[in-house]
Amino acid sequence: GREMERRRESSKRAQDLMTTPLMKAFDIKREKEKVRNAYGGGFGKNCLLARRLVEVGVPFVEVSLSGWDTHDNNFDRVKGLSGQLDRGFSALLGDLADRNLLENTLVVITSDHGEELFEHGGLDHGRTLYEEVLRVPLIVRWPDGEAPRGEAPRTLLDIAPTLLHHAGVAAPEGWLGSNLRDEPSRASLRVAQLGSWGMAVRRGDLKLIDLAGSPEA
Repeated sequence: GREMERRRESSKRAQDLMTTPLMKAFDIKREKEKVRNAYGGGFGKNCLLARRLVEVGVPFVEVSLSGWDTHDNNFDRVKGLSGQLDRGFSALLGDLADRNLLENTLVVITSDHGEELFEHGGLDHGRTLYEEVLRVPLIVRWPDGEAPRGEAPRTLLDIAPTLLHHAGVAAPEGWLGSNLRDEPSRASLRVAQLGSWGMAVRRGDLKLIDLAGSPEA
């Protein structure tokens, strides 16, 4: 029946994936030792794999570095993670440039949320709407080397439409967010919500935090 047909199709796709010549891209031992050493291990190793996948034509590659939700030894752990990020990411950009891949590759680095490290007396995230929690890294390296226009605040919702635009695909109707290359209106609102009781609204340089519904209010 229909379920059996779906299973056959899934099995065929898995088999095609395992037998494709592109599987060689996963064998980073084919790289020169000098190149592997430049990237390092862990996150850097995954960045090297990302470059190999881009090189064989994979259109979208995501590399993640976990562990930023520190709950002890915070400053030393963040320092260590930052070192991994800097080494792997800088090696990736340099390698893409050396192989003439950077000129047609969009590179984005970001995070899903910030972290309090006692800037306002607190630690962790998910309890306040201060800038150290809401303002996250968003670094974009465009294929043409140009920077986005405007200085208005942007949102992570803008990343997906940007990626689709770069790939020549129209964003589905009703999607929130906009292409980062389009200059947003400084009058546009940016809203962040904390559970069911907290909200921050930002317009331009002005920000309002409403915690009226907080259990501690």
